[in-house]
Amino acid sequence: MIRTDDMLYIISQMNSPLLAVEGNRCVLVRHRKAECLRCAAVCTTGAISRAPEGGIAVNPQLCIGCGTCATVCPSGCLEPQNPPDEALFGTMAEELTEGGAPVVLTCATAAAAAGTRPSVECLGRIDETFLAEAVVRGAVSITLISGNCSDCPHQRGGQECDAALASAARLLACFGRNVPLQKLTLAQVEPQQAASALSRSDNPSESPVPLPKPAAEELSFQHVQSDGTLPHFVPQRRLRLFNSLKALGEPCQQTLNTKLWGQVSVDTDICRSCRMCAVFCPTAAISPYDKSDGSFGISHRSALCMQCRLCETICPERAISVSDEVSLEEFLTGKQFRFKMDPIGWNPSAPDSISTRMARYFATDAVQDPQATNKPGEMAERRAYAQKKEAARRAAQQERKQ
Repeated sequence: MIRTDDMLYIISQMNSPLLAVEGNRCVLVRHRKAECLRCAAVCTTGAISRAPEGGIAVNPQLCIGCGTCATVCPSGCLEPQNPPDEALFGTMAEELTEGGAPVVLTCATAAAAAGTRPSVECLGRIDETFLAEAVVRGAVSITLISGNCSDCPHQRGGQECDAALASAARLLACFGRNVPLQKLTLAQVEPQQAASALSRSDNPSESPVPLPKPAAEELSFQHVQSDGTLPHFVPQRRLRLFNSLKALGEPCQQTLNTKLWGQVSVDTDICRSCRMCAVFCPTAAISPYDKSDGSFGISHRSALCMQCRLCETICPERAISVSDEVSLEEFLTGKQFRFKMDPIGWNPSAPDSISTRMARYFATDAVQDPQATNKPGEMAERRAYAQKKEAARRAAQQERKQ
């Protein structure tokens, strides 16, 4: 299995004028047992692929800057630069300064057939964030002009574009907005509309100059914070999309079915109370809480969940599940849900945490540790509780299997 430092170096090699990389955001870097290989699954040129030994392999020279990998990356580790988001949003904003206008974008294949420059290299670059913000800014329709995606060597980008259009339509429908979203080939577009769209493209045609690659020793993995969790972040695209949805007003539906956010559930009958989910959650959608009365557990906010499913993958008991159906009220208000966890026989934050943990393993009531504060018989009680909980956990697991 590839080490964390190696994985950080591998993904950072993709950094270029075509694709910006924030390596520490990659869930494969965050936890080496993560199963997210979405970028490798959609890369249309083989610049990012599955590695035989696990994780990914990269060949930056093959990257064409289509941006499809950035569209499916849940953590914002990959950001398109051909053009950057701000440039694309800026062009769209200029076209909608007076409101009530259609938005039209073209891919490189369609632009080449018309002898002009494209809006984007591939329509796989367009995600729900752009589509929702265009509607908020007053777009009356959004048309994406492509070549024949079924015959294109980058057809996976076209498939992701179709998925983004369908996903955006569901998001907008939750707020009563039914703006036409469509992808058409150049042959299906009215000549006047095509000419107008193609003439507006201002994507630079100059070849990008490669940036020097970072050396392995220049990269460093971000380590745990004072609360015992890894540093958190919120992908800019998800934040921008969330703000666009808030700007659409009150929802007309109760639930949102989406691949972008998730609702976490914890089966407390089989949970071991380790809270590793909170340690590795990239956005703090899952965070630990500890109360003065000794109770503890995790809090969850669906508005921060980016559905990377890292918590599902690394949970040792498979006690966590992530649903793609989210309550719109909870999502828009940022409401927190708390899952209270059972005691684990020792307090991981207490001064005597190491000694009490060792005492459980060695089946003794006394450990020679100056910080040990165990009372007579206390460890016996903790062991009895742990054994009882373990028996209940195994019974619950067996019931689930049946």
